[in-house]
Amino acid sequence: MEAWQIVLLILVALLAIPGALALLELRSTLRELRVFLQDTGGRLNQTLDEARKTLEDLNRASASVQQGADRLRALGEDLAGVGSVVRAISDGVRGLSDGVFGAVGAALRSLFTREETEEVEETEETEAD
Repeated sequence: MEAWQIVLLILVALLAIPGALALLELRSTLRELRVFLQDTGGRLNQTLDEARKTLEDLNRASASVQQGADRLRALGEDLAGVGSVVRAISDGVRGLSDGVFGAVGAALRSLFTREETEEVEETEETEAD
């Protein structure tokens, strides 16, 4: 073997040994990465299932809250209607009581006015005698 071939063989050996070691390390790293991804994939699937269930629960709760809000809105509208009816009844009772009190007042005035008129007439008759 000639010298240049020996130098070439040594250079190839110096480059091949670290390359082979790097390939072995790469193989080991890829194996660990595969195990990690399989494990992570399983946990990720489990986490996604739990997240889906949680979102379904939130959707049901949201629908329930919406139904409650709709019921409250309807109740508020009904109470507004009841308030209008009560106001109308109150106005009617007020008008009726004003009329009754006015009539009673007029009757009392006319009653007391007649007595005063009769007293004045009796006094005038007594004075004329």
